[in-house]
Amino acid sequence: MQIDALFRYPVKSLRGVALDEAQVEARGFAGDRRWMVVDAHGVFLTQRTHPELARIVVETGEAGITLRTPAGAEATLPWHHEGAPEPVTVWRDEVPAIAHGPGSALVSDFLGRPARVVFQAGRRATSRGGGVVSFADAYPLLLTTTASLRALEVDAGIALDMRRFRPNVVVASDEAYAEDRWKALSLGAVAFEGVKGCDRCVLTTVDPETGEKGREPLRTLARTRRDAGQVWFGLNLVPRGAGTLAVGDAVRVASLHAVPPRG
Repeated sequence: MQIDALFRYPVKSLRGVALDEAQVEARGFAGDRRWMVVDAHGVFLTQRTHPELARIVVETGEAGITLRTPAGAEATLPWHHEGAPEPVTVWRDEVPAIAHGPGSALVSDFLGRPARVVFQAGRRATSRGGGVVSFADAYPLLLTTTASLRALEVDAGIALDMRRFRPNVVVASDEAYAEDRWKALSLGAVAFEGVKGCDRCVLTTVDPETGEKGREPLRTLARTRRDAGQVWFGLNLVPRGAGTLAVGDAVRVASLHAVPPRG
């Protein structure tokens, strides 16, 4: 097996950026989900409730992260932002963060409601695996496989864009859903632990280009991949080292869970 694709999401729930190489740090890929959109009360906003966020184009360069709306408005966020932190909420976690004025104005205008774009300024722990995490939902990295996507497409009877699942790492594989049980693995020269399967939500039904919502693939997952009251696709990883990953790097599985880590 080998790495088929790599993705980074500089701003949580905005468009991702495909990479040829990625730097692995303790909290995931360097520059991944260090920024997030919050409402006037500091509570995170995502495509679950605001699918139109998918229409904000994200481009990256040495100077930072450029956000561009369909109307052509632009704002550039730095890779690292300093200022006075304030608490924001992502799921059950309260994390210090620093607001960015021009980015906040752009997203507020686009959504038609007060919003802020904030930079993570404090530590956030994973619930399993003893890791740390960015503004990602729960874990530093999400892995999916091409074989599992092919199986899901057959079950759904339609073609599906892997970007709906917002993975960081896509592995070219032959056995569908084998990743459910991967416990210890290496991607290139970097070691990882597969700590938990990824339970999926309505965000997967949002078209990653248009922001339009449908019923798939959640409807098919509910029929074919339901367990412990959730539906599952992909594997959450915690890094056990640091280094560089590249498309084409070998993927090796060292050990398996007896049963998929869920719940």
